[in-house]
Amino acid sequence: MLRMGVISHSKSPYACPLVALKKPDGSLRACCDTRKINMITEFDAEPVPDQEEIFAKLSKDCYFSKIDLSKGYWQIPMAKESKPLTAFVTHDGLYEFNMMPFGLVNSGATFNRVMRKLLKGIENVHSYVDDILIHTQTWEEHLQRVKEVFTRIKKANLTARPTKCFIGYNEVEFLGHIIGEGRVKPKPDKIKAIQQAERPTTKTQVRSFLGLVGYYRKFVPNFAAVAVPLTNCTKKGEPNVIRWGESQNRRSKH
Repeated sequence: MLRMGVISHSKSPYACPLVALKKPDGSLRACCDTRKINMITEFDAEPVPDQEEIFAKLSKDCYFSKIDLSKGYWQIPMAKESKPLTAFVTHDGLYEFNMMPFGLVNSGATFNRVMRKLLKGIENVHSYVDDILIHTQTWEEHLQRVKEVFTRIKKANLTARPTKCFIGYNEVEFLGHIIGEGRVKPKPDKIKAIQQAERPTTKTQVRSFLGLVGYYRKFVPNFAAVAVPLTNCTKKGEPNVIRWGESQNRRSKH
């Protein structure tokens, strides 16, 4: 991070603890515990793109491309006066971010705004955080959209990650779904994870399981009703250790 210019040495009066979080690919991401600084930060109400609205626009399209911006947040420079607020402690001294870090309450909103302005006016192009989706009915139109997107990325001095870019496919993975051929499907590995999930025995584990299956709730008819025996276990006043009965067992396998 220091060699990349993402951080630099700091003399800030602030200091957040540094934590390491594991990414889906197994590598580690250094993050600051910014809860204290977030508590006194004015909230940015920039809206988050609605993924269901995006999915609803894909039914007639045949060609898809997905572009991933390399370390997207780290491509957004911090304002000079804001840098000291991002300072964090390490065994090697105090550092601060020159580029936007993960964890700040407004990092997501700031990045969404950048992407919205970057892609404004291009039809059949959407973004969600650092993923850009291009979808068209014809190949000729698709090439035009891809060219326009990359032209704007270059003009904005942003960079994409080649290993995570997929151009001109009939199906692509986007937001935990497989899209293409007029369908939106859950990812097979996510379904497998649900099927192989261990039976939860505490409130925390039940909430975690409901979060896992709830992401695909639109594929489960009457999901709210089906999940009632499980959600009831998480209510205030219920014991922390779950007594697993036939009702919960049946619903978890629904």
